[in-house]
Amino acid sequence: MKAKTARALCAINVGLLIAGHTSLAKDAPKQPRTAVNPSVNSPKALTADQKLQINLAEKDLQEYEKQHGTLIEDYPVRLGDLARVYILTGQIVQAEKTITRAIESAKTFRAPELIIPGLMSNYAFEMAPYDKVKARRAATIGLEFAIKLPIGSRERLQYLVSLINFYNQIGAAEEANKQTADLDEQLRALENARGLDESVIETTAYTLQQMAGLFTDPNKRSTYDFKRAETYQLRAIMQFDKLPKEKRIVGHVALQKWYQLFGWTQKSNQQANIVKSLNNGKPYVKQVCHGCGLG
Repeated sequence: MKAKTARALCAINVGLLIAGHTSLAKDAPKQPRTAVNPSVNSPKALTADQKLQINLAEKDLQEYEKQHGTLIEDYPVRLGDLARVYILTGQIVQAEKTITRAIESAKTFRAPELIIPGLMSNYAFEMAPYDKVKARRAATIGLEFAIKLPIGSRERLQYLVSLINFYNQIGAAEEANKQTADLDEQLRALENARGLDESVIETTAYTLQQMAGLFTDPNKRSTYDFKRAETYQLRAIMQFDKLPKEKRIVGHVALQKWYQLFGWTQKSNQQANIVKSLNNGKPYVKQVCHGCGLG
């Protein structure tokens, strides 16, 4: 990215308000009794399977520490994995202590903003069914670090999309709408910027596709707001069209399949024709990756 463009993008006010704490082990604000999951405050005795699950997870971490120590960047992620096992077995206090250890560990590395957002996203989604207050705090801490990243970075944009999905999951429509508007503002800044690196343009395109997914359900082949979803898809294809031909083809193939999925045959055929025009008059055939076997 050119230095001038980078400075301009960093100066954009995205309006994200942070009011989080750095320790998740701190007691959560008191909530009405009806708002608290009884299993959080009065967990049932662990079953044999749960005890085994915890024991295996703890031993895995201990073995990892023996082999690799605690000074590599994967260590906070390992702590996060253990924290999620504690959540799933109802050991919320242990989970909070462990995720706090993970955060403090991540802060010892050169770029904690590359570690903590993903860590807290996973934790927030796992914690949400058990304690929404703690889940919200985790999401806020993740956001606090994510916005330290460059506006066009994949890690930042991915976290912001996951944050919207998180708020949708817990039924916080107002917060989801605010985060959607904030992210949309950032994406428009990237769409209108000049001189961006190819990787940033591609990341912007894929993020716009993900935004379309907020208003559709591919599994059920249904849409909540097709026009809005289509708008994001068309914005995405405009970004793909700034890229080299091979990536343009991939973008138009994705849009062709998207229209086809929701029964828009004419629009799907239009995209198929664009693909052929970009691919020497031939339909696009994805090359098989013989090395990985995944195609």
